[in-house]
Amino acid sequence: MWIIKFKIALLEKDIDSIDTLLDSVPEFSNREDAEQAMYLIQQGMELVYNLQDDLGKSMRQMKQSINFLGNSMQASGGRINIKH
Repeated sequence: MWIIKFKIALLEKDIDSIDTLLDSVPEFSNREDAEQAMYLIQQGMELVYNLQDDLGKSMRQMKQSINFLGNSMQASGGRINIKH
């Protein structure tokens, strides 16, 4: 059941569920389930790293937009000119 829940959390990119599941990793009765769990956990790590990268890119874009708007306001005396 844990493996199925973890697969669903990965598909949904549900980091909170992944975190909860990682706190309750069961002992697996056979090697195949243990290997599958290890693989899924590795996939979870990749997901987290990718989401961190995406978040970093979004934060940089927002910072650039804020800087652009700030520079636009200074150049126009505090008003933003959005005419084309």
